Amino acid sequence: MNVENILEQYNLVSNELKFITNSQLRLEAIKSFYIEDKMTMNEIYTTSGLSYSSTSTNIHQLERLGFLKSDKGIYSIKNLAKMKLEQLIKFSNSLNIINTFSDFLNEHKVDVIDGNYLNKIEDLSDSELVTSNLKDIYKPERTVKKYVETANSLKSIIPFIDCEFLKLINYLLENEISMKLLVPKSISNTFIKSLNRKEMKKGMDQGKFEIRTIKDEIKIFMTITEEILSLGLYKTDGTYDQNRIIISKDEKGINWGKKIFNSFYNQSDRIFLNI
Repeated sequence: MNVENILEQYNLVSNELKFITNSQLRLEAIKSFYIEDKMTMNEIYTTSGLSYSSTSTNIHQLERLGFLKSDKGIYSIKNLAKMKLEQLIKFSNSLNIINTFSDFLNEHKVDVIDGNYLNKIEDLSDSELVTSNLKDIYKPERTVKKYVETANSLKSIIPFIDCEFLKLINYLLENEISMKLLVPKSISNTFIKSLNRKEMKKGMDQGKFEIRTIKDEIKIFMTITEEILSLGLYKTDGTYDQNRIIISKDEKGINWGKKIFNSFYNQSDRIFLNI
């Protein structure tokens, strides 16, 4: 799609959005139909808090412009309008995420994440930015540790040697927790030497532990358990930012992270231990 087509579609969507949001009743009606599916005029009137004539006028406008349809006095949202609304919600959530994390995103290398996943950044709508402060300079690290220590499974992309994180991995190995780890090839030997080889072999034999290498440098530190997604990025100057991470406890956010993990996993090579 060229720029002219994009602008044309933007103007169309913008006009539709203005029409809906310029009236609180129209906005509430569309939201109600999206949830309830079908409503009578009396039901809409009762929930709107406005006069019957005002309610009727706005509903008929929505029907005339193709947002609603009626059948024997029962109104419902049209399929196309519902699809547009879903896209508008996604667009709105994406903008909210971008605005909420604007400084973080501007100051970090985000191109390490495939564009297909950045385009679905609305999946992080319930996430938060965890930052260190003067009273708690290790807050991001402590937050991740709290969830990893109690995890039943772990998937992690680890870009560098982190002694504290290595301790966590050894702890999980001893407790026979299922793990899949991705590390750059350049640090793989040092990384493996820092782990309990006996427990590693035991985990591999049981199919619970897998470690793989990626040829290129990895500019992302990602940790995924059944409870959280933790996302750490490198700053534009090339150094890892230990003071800020994005945390999501929402299923959509966790699944978003899993897809990114899998995209790296599919480019990796498995390590086999000679013990």
